[in-house]
Amino acid sequence: MEFSNTEAGFMAFRAWVEDIAEKHGKTAVIPGMEPAGHYWFALGKFLQDNGMRPVHVNPHHVKKSKELDDNNPNKNDRKDPKTIAALVNEGRFSYPYIPTGIYAEVRSLSNLRFQTQDELTRIKNRIAR
Repeated sequence: MEFSNTEAGFMAFRAWVEDIAEKHGKTAVIPGMEPAGHYWFALGKFLQDNGMRPVHVNPHHVKKSKELDDNNPNKNDRKDPKTIAALVNEGRFSYPYIPTGIYAEVRSLSNLRFQTQDELTRIKNRIAR
């Protein structure tokens, strides 16, 4: 399933997952993903807030698994979901740390501090030039 990185997209994904789980009589779902930069943060938070615990598979393992499956290891986004699902099924995943409450605020403040320091350095360099 393809969905947008928006709340509406996440709701559509959740409905799709719940429909499949119900059809197959499953009570728990493990959504697996390959962490791609910062793009997974919003989805991970949404899943966590909706009672699912997302997991990550190592991008290197995805690439190597595709190499073992066939002789064309080039990037093929159509094969990735199947490979990621196989890795999750085999238990080859890790749980990301998604802070909540005060810990989420501390992380945000820490990131804001780093951004502010970088901006301050840029401004000082501009003045020096």
